[in-house]
Amino acid sequence: MPEIEIDKKELRIWENVIAFSTESRSYFSKKKEERGKKAVLHLSRADIEDLLAILSLMETKDEDEEEELALFEDLLLFTLNPPKEEDHAF
Repeated sequence: MPEIEIDKKELRIWENVIAFSTESRSYFSKKKEERGKKAVLHLSRADIEDLLAILSLMETKDEDEEEELALFEDLLLFTLNPPKEEDHAF
């Protein structure tokens, strides 16, 4: 299960995303672990896919919020599909 370390700004975005519905808040709240000034999300691939679906349904208030959600989406996508290591064998 992938772990995603997030900072305060990303944590605020996380809270907004999971607040999309009572069910999502109830389910995803248990997936967060506090570690000092940061938090770690313990998400399965299915969890990440569900969060991406929620993100696609969310409306934004302004360009700043839209950019924040896009960056969080990128973080989720990167976790779901990490770059492959290139083999540089000679």
